[in-house]
Amino acid sequence: GVLIIAGALWSIYVKVYSDKKQKKLAPKAIRELQVLRDTIQTAMVCFNDNEELVAEKLGVGKRTLKQIMTTEKEVSKNIKNKIIFNHAQNVAGLDHLTGALNKSSFEAKLKDLENTEKALVLFIDLDKFKPVNDTYGHKAGDSILEGVAERLMAEFNHPHVVARLGGDEFCLIVYGKDKKDEEKLVKKVEKLVNEPFIVEDIEDEISVGCSIGSAHYPTEGSCGLELNKVADKRMYEAKLTNGIER
Repeated sequence: GVLIIAGALWSIYVKVYSDKKQKKLAPKAIRELQVLRDTIQTAMVCFNDNEELVAEKLGVGKRTLKQIMTTEKEVSKNIKNKIIFNHAQNVAGLDHLTGALNKSSFEAKLKDLENTEKALVLFIDLDKFKPVNDTYGHKAGDSILEGVAERLMAEFNHPHVVARLGGDEFCLIVYGKDKKDEEKLVKKVEKLVNEPFIVEDIEDEISVGCSIGSAHYPTEGSCGLELNKVADKRMYEAKLTNGIER
């Protein structure tokens, strides 16, 4: 059903997209459109540039897919839709809100650790995030989550892994690190997250802290399950140290 709806929406998208009379998108909408394109390109990489397979996953024709990716025209606000965007994100293994990897993609990366020599895995749980939602609303909370992901992805780009497991919990896999690098890395992430955020339409700067648990591959775990247990336990201990209830 979702694929049928997605296909229908893609058809509307292309029809409106090709209409020269349509008004231009607002800057934010243009950015969202670019994210959509980037997501489709990521899906192409995941499926080895197999246009037929990507088109099938999205429930659209190859011609439609190509038209969206090659046209330079802007589209009107009324054809933006989250169904297409979210479905494309799922195909690419990305989190809908932040663009970081999603939980299933992160778990796959954990399994692939056996093909690497060493790495540090960090579980990051935001502190005092609920009060942000309660005080400023969920839109502000979403902006904070997007901001955290943006900072982490800017600092730890490919081949390192940044993922959002859900809620206010993020994970990192930083390759090539020894156990002795752990403390320095944790402090670096804490500094990134602790820096205040500026949220649109809110006068106050918003600060959230974080509690971090880490585990080293392969000295503290030879598989994803073992590393998960170690990092999660340490994150819980960090929360207690910070005086935060889980």
